[in-house]
Amino acid sequence: MQELQSQVTIQIPKEFVLVKAAEYKELKEKANESPIVWTKKQAREYMGLSLSKFSNFLYEHEIRKHLDFDKGGCVIYPVSKQDHYVIYTKEFKKFVNTHKREVMNALK
Repeated sequence: MQELQSQVTIQIPKEFVLVKAAEYKELKEKANESPIVWTKKQAREYMGLSLSKFSNFLYEHEIRKHLDFDKGGCVIYPVSKQDHYVIYTKEFKKFVNTHKREVMNALK
């Protein structure tokens, strides 16, 4: 039987990364482990803000009209002092990443 060896160069676009299948599986599992909802503290830490700055951000009029769960957003605001915020993680991250200009304006 004859054997032929060759060497092939394949260019991979910059937006792609090669990883081992086991590592990919592990990363995908970790991504799915994130909580469905965050506390106010977890959301604040995600944004890297102080407590007062994050509280001001949540209540800024333009931001609240997007985030308020009663208006189709991802944050359930507390009604009384005994209540807690419920912040839907995936939707909150998406809002912060897709509304960068509004977020930055609210933080001024």
